[in-house]
Amino acid sequence: MNIQIKDSCKFEVFKDIFKHLNVFGEVFNLHFSKNRFYIQGMDSAHVSLFELVLVPSWFDSYVVDHPIVVGLDISILFKIFNMKRDDHIVYLHIPEGGDKFEIRLEGKINQRFHIPVLDIETELLQIPEDTEWTADITIYSKLFSDLMNKQSLFGESIYIKCSEKMVEMTSEDQMLGEMRSRIEFDDILGYGIEEDAEVEVSYSLKYMLYMTCFADISRIMTVNVSKKIPLRIHYSLDKESDDPEEEELSEPENFMNFYLAPKLEDY
Repeated sequence: MNIQIKDSCKFEVFKDIFKHLNVFGEVFNLHFSKNRFYIQGMDSAHVSLFELVLVPSWFDSYVVDHPIVVGLDISILFKIFNMKRDDHIVYLHIPEGGDKFEIRLEGKINQRFHIPVLDIETELLQIPEDTEWTADITIYSKLFSDLMNKQSLFGESIYIKCSEKMVEMTSEDQMLGEMRSRIEFDDILGYGIEEDAEVEVSYSLKYMLYMTCFADISRIMTVNVSKKIPLRIHYSLDKESDDPEEEELSEPENFMNFYLAPKLEDY
């Protein structure tokens, strides 16, 4: 297995993903196959789930002859990635035998690292690809992330209400009071809801913050909401378009998805 990341913007995205993955855990299996690079994981309470998909063309070079699963401590990966200089090209390699994961940073100063491969016993969950949600909200990632951070000051749960007339989010606490935010349609890049539908559902703000701390990896996110199925937050990692509407309509090959179960009272 030999992978190269030369594009500095893509590397920053790659690094940011591993920077924030520690909110879900310390060790994960990285799945390398001919068709894609894949990671999946859950938080310790099994309330939220994430998946990362990058196809070979996302990398500057991607050569994987046969499927490989590599268990790694992602905090070590981030420490190494954080050492990258502007002139460095990043190489990922698994030598023959597969007991070490090699990272090379090559430039004016060449650095080589070997990380122990861990045996992590976990099974991949099957995520349905044909799920349809009642409401779909496409919005600038930082705008939504900032909103979640502010809402978290007024409670531990976020109540999301969607209808044909509005998108509203509320958090409240008996001692602190209530914060209610109505997002103007002018601030929403795309919005779709089933005809005559109204959905109101609550989620843990703790886990919403976990998912929105990845806002820097993509300028646009899509939030999918339904009453009795997990919420999805979708970040496209394809090359960004100058036209947000064009970006919204295209089906991404590279993405990071997060899923969050509603509060028990909403099941």
